Amino acid sequence: MRRTIRNMLKQSGYVHIHLVETSRKALEVLKKEKIDLVIADWNLSSLSGLELLERIREDKNLTDVSFLIITTNSNLDTIAEAAERGVDDCLVKPFKIETFKTKIESIFSSKDDPSQVEYHIYKGRKYKNEGKYDEAIKEFEKALEIEPNRAKTYQAIGEVCEAQGKEGEAEEKFLNAMILNPKFISAYNSLGNLYKKKKRLDDAIDCLKSASQINPKNANRNLNLGEIYLEKGIAQEAQSYFKKVLRFNPNNTKIKSAVGELYLKADMAEEAERVLKDALDINPNEIHLYNKLGIAYRQQGKYRAAIEEYKKALKVDPNDKNLYYNLARAYWEAKNPRQAMKELEFILERYSDFEEAKDLLKEIKKSREPSS
Repeated sequence: MRRTIRNMLKQSGYVHIHLVETSRKALEVLKKEKIDLVIADWNLSSLSGLELLERIREDKNLTDVSFLIITTNSNLDTIAEAAERGVDDCLVKPFKIETFKTKIESIFSSKDDPSQVEYHIYKGRKYKNEGKYDEAIKEFEKALEIEPNRAKTYQAIGEVCEAQGKEGEAEEKFLNAMILNPKFISAYNSLGNLYKKKKRLDDAIDCLKSASQINPKNANRNLNLGEIYLEKGIAQEAQSYFKKVLRFNPNNTKIKSAVGELYLKADMAEEAERVLKDALDINPNEIHLYNKLGIAYRQQGKYRAAIEEYKKALKVDPNDKNLYYNLARAYWEAKNPRQAMKELEFILERYSDFEEAKDLLKEIKKSREPSS
């Protein structure tokens, strides 16, 4: 498929083309080269096309990169999910070269010759990313003068207000965006996250559920809903959202790690253990997963299992001081103070300013002093 796309690009007159095999290699190229457009299949190895899109949209240095995703699925959920992640356009397989060419020309046309409204919104977002909030607001107000009923502009103003700590004004702008466009998912997400931050948990749930009716597959939103239900003490409802996000993203270790961490925060160590073990089966080189799994074991009193996980992690990275610290704590909790002290003394030889290790070593030594 990659070679077919390259040939179509050449036939359409494009000459500067980078052909890569995986999403991770694509990210490497994006960091080194000036790329205008990424064309990616939905089903890529290592990271899916959507995950690649998400990584690009999270990087402030890649805000100008356009993204065309290719998929075999044309249902509304698929299109909504791609749109929510910030895709510029979708191309459904199979397709003809004429369709392919038209999609790319449309993307470049809107980028090279944007409408006045889009131009002001683009400038406003650039100012926001630079922390120039007053300049950003002025650009968004110019956009509203041209098109006063555009939900996207109110959403953008709301984001700036929230960044300035003006939560009341932010709420008002997000609500305006929702009223102007009841299908505008970003406004529901922003308002739901704002309510979550303000501990208005029921209102947050209402907003995020409304967004899920438009696109039920968004991972961050399902994680958010699960976390809110955990905070409310409704573990069964939380688990239903975590199961949903894991079902939609079966090979995503980042998401499995996030679910595992939320379970740990809620003292649901058995559930965390199961999810984190699944993640390690997918990628055994992710050190932080061993660390979290070790914590899950320790919460259950499975100290020997925790010790084994920390040892595995140290084989991957023998210089991680936090792993030695957690290993020492596991030995201490397993009532093996001698080995705990040995690990702490070893790491303090390398990192003499590691205060947590000093404190734990002092605590262990004090516990071994004979009582008077």
